[in-house]
Order: sequence, then C-alpha cells, then structure tokens
Amino acid sequence: MPKKITLENLASLIEKLPLKKDIETITKTLPSKKDIETITKTKIEDLGQMVAKGFETTATKEELKKCATKEDLKQCATKEDLGKLEEKMTTGFEKIDKRVAKLRGDLVIIVRKEDKKLSFVINLLKEKKIFSPADLRAITQIRVFPKIEIST
Repeated sequence: MPKKITLENLASLIEKLPLKKDIETITKTLPSKKDIETITKTKIEDLGQMVAKGFETTATKEELKKCATKEDLKQCATKEDLGKLEEKMTTGFEKIDKRVAKLRGDLVIIVRKEDKKLSFVINLLKEKKIFSPADLRAITQIRVFPKIEIST
C-alpha cells in the first residue's frame, strides 16, 4: 500500500526535486538591484575622486602660458572625449540590463519546469487517490503559473 501524502510532507517531496537546487543556485548568483546600484554608485564615486585628484595636479593658466603649447593642449580631454566616455558608460549599463533580463527569463523557464513536475506529481497522486478532494483543491490553488486550458 503506497504511503499517504499529506500537505505536511509534500514540502519535503518538493525539496527533493532536482530543479529546486538549480533555482536556488541561480537565485544566489543573480546580483540584486541594490547590489547593481551600489556597484554603479561606487564606480561613479571612484570616477569623481579620480577627476578631483586630476584637478589637484592641473596647472594654472599662468603655468600653462609658460610651458604648454597649442599642440600640448590638443592632447587634453575634450568635450567630444567626455561624450564618448558617457556613451561607453551608457552602453555598459544597457548590457547589464539585458543580462539581468536574460537571467530573469532563464529563471522563469526553470520555475515553469518545476511547476510542470509538481503538476505531474499532483496528478499522479490524484489518480492513485492519495489526496482527499479538499487537499487537491488546496494544492491546486497554489500556482506560480496558472494552467490555462485552450479549447479548440
């Protein structure tokens, strides 16, 4: 006679499914929005500190008049250079956004597979009449992705 499955021990059965570990691993490796904001803020602050240090060692107009030529000044950063740097930073942020979206999509796929496995187990236990009708209603109401039946 098969062991009767109750709501109490259903959680332990779900824990034993292999994709549960995969979901936890991916979830732990995803950086949070706060982490991304912190990293971005830190990088911007570092850039600000570097710019500030650059001004500490910048020559005055009088010093430039004495030692810098027009050719020397052409090698300094221009508005165009700063625009290119801003464009590179924007591109980097867009790449991060796309990567996070892709990882979220991967996570949804894994959760859907997990949901299919759980549905299969529930249907199997339903066929074997291990759950009471009340237990089945309670279990089927807990859905990450509701089942949509399409009639043809």
